[in-house]
Amino acid sequence: MALSIFLPRILTALFLGSLIGIERDIYGRAAGLRTHMLVAVGSALFTMISLTLHNVHGTYGDPGRIAAQIVSGIGFLGAGTILKSGLFVRGLTTAACMWLAAALGMACGFGLLWQATLVGAGMLLILLLAKKFITIVRRVITFKLSIVSTSADMNHRVINYFKQRPDTSVKNAESTCDHDNNLYSITLMVDAMSSKGQPTLLQEFHREITGMNLDLKLLKIESFSAA
Repeated sequence: MALSIFLPRILTALFLGSLIGIERDIYGRAAGLRTHMLVAVGSALFTMISLTLHNVHGTYGDPGRIAAQIVSGIGFLGAGTILKSGLFVRGLTTAACMWLAAALGMACGFGLLWQATLVGAGMLLILLLAKKFITIVRRVITFKLSIVSTSADMNHRVINYFKQRPDTSVKNAESTCDHDNNLYSITLMVDAMSSKGQPTLLQEFHREITGMNLDLKLLKIESFSAA
């Protein structure tokens, strides 16, 4: 492959990978600028190797054999960026960005430079705008709370707390009482419509319920994104 063909493809892949990588670096993600640049350039190089081996010394083969492994292989790399932290799964967007960087690199390797540039610029714009949109949109999040206390009025106070909040509604409440051990328990399903996000709401609920002086023995809060 001539240098005049090789260099533009590699440099375009490097540039597009860096665009996606910088956006990830801004938000402090583990896979940032360097990772996305390497993924894009590596994908472009593998693709060009695949094309070159397609016709060497007069023999013909499958030009997509090596390139096809990029699609599945990048999944293993992306899986390393996905982490479960407590109730939340983090890294899904970064994994998707790495997959996108590989796709952009492959497009550059095949010589689809303006198409790759158009998609790369468009996806970067979407990433930046979507982040701002998510911070203002009100999303419904379902919380499951399991509470055990020695306070007899615990059920009434906790339910009233959620009913008085403008951003929450109680879907279901089940309570039990262990008179022998003087323990009162309640399980609540609460819908919250807010732009604060799951971690912020969870911390807020935990802080305010523990501040009710209920002599808590157990406070467990789980969150689920509503379908």
